[in-house]
Amino acid sequence: MKNVLLLFGGASTEHMVSCRSALNISSALKAAGYSVHKLGITMDGRWLRFPYPDEELLRPDWAELALEHPENQTAAPADILSPRDFVLARAGFVPDIIYPAVHGINCEDGVLQGLLDMTGIPYVGSKVAGSAVAMDKILTKQVLQTAGIPVVPYAVVYREDILSQPEQAAANCLKELGGLPCFLKPANGGSSVGTLPAETLPELVAGLKAVSVYDHRILVERLLEKRELEVAVLGNQQPVAAAPGEIVMQDQAGFYDYRTKYFSEDGSYCQIPAELDPAILEQLQAYALRAFRLLDLSGLARVDFFVDRHDDRIFLNEINNLPGFTPISLYPQAFAQAGLSMAELVTRLCELAEADFVQRRRQVEAG
Repeated sequence: MKNVLLLFGGASTEHMVSCRSALNISSALKAAGYSVHKLGITMDGRWLRFPYPDEELLRPDWAELALEHPENQTAAPADILSPRDFVLARAGFVPDIIYPAVHGINCEDGVLQGLLDMTGIPYVGSKVAGSAVAMDKILTKQVLQTAGIPVVPYAVVYREDILSQPEQAAANCLKELGGLPCFLKPANGGSSVGTLPAETLPELVAGLKAVSVYDHRILVERLLEKRELEVAVLGNQQPVAAAPGEIVMQDQAGFYDYRTKYFSEDGSYCQIPAELDPAILEQLQAYALRAFRLLDLSGLARVDFFVDRHDDRIFLNEINNLPGFTPISLYPQAFAQAGLSMAELVTRLCELAEADFVQRRRQVEAG
């Protein structure tokens, strides 16, 4: 039986999404025959062992519960000399695989991946470079554009300009963008945290100020009348794409925001496969696989698209290299539709992590 160290939480706005994902992943790993050891990262960055039932992951005060355990009340050893020493000291054992069930800044943007690279232990998901680019929506768009993959028209606004001359910053943005309505996002972020629509100039000014709290660069996109499609990708050098799914909004739900994505059973549902022309579905899969390889991703990713309701034009929206695994997340649902159970899916992800580790170690040894 292999031992998996399951990381959850994180000093991120997506902390509770991670806890919900970790609950499902832990259950699936156990069903697949793995021994699961949970290690939580608190909002203030502490790494705490969590030897409690999986259901306790959903407690908002899980960190307080963890701190009551004797294993978390001892001081760190004084001989921690490397990232590997740190992770093993916090885990309390040597894992065969590390599974990061985490989201957001400091978790899926290459920061955690750099630490895990230096442990010399296989871990699930993409490595530093791909994670960093995928997390940065502006860099992602620039890379995709150079490869000829269509993206939504956009402008970039900087926090310094917003703070000094907000009205001028908004006016310059509109000039570059070509008009309203538009949609605002932090350059680095996920799960729709900090995203806002703007239909008027005052709304744009207010929105820029609000979103600048989350990042010093704000991505502003033209707001399209569109359908939202997502493609789940699985693999390393030869990835496969599941059938595209459509996020179908219920009448009362506004846009696909943080709460609708992860906490609402009524706000939206996934239609898999999406009811679109087969040629469009094939093109979505082709773009998803191309983007996955272009960013040198590994293990898994969810590639999000917009399809224009008027002329069926496709726009690649963003790439999520550690997609959610909550009960209403599209990624596990897409592969379930393809006949892969959750236990089989997490097993495949662990196998891909080990294969990728061996491949990259060969490259280092050859160099």
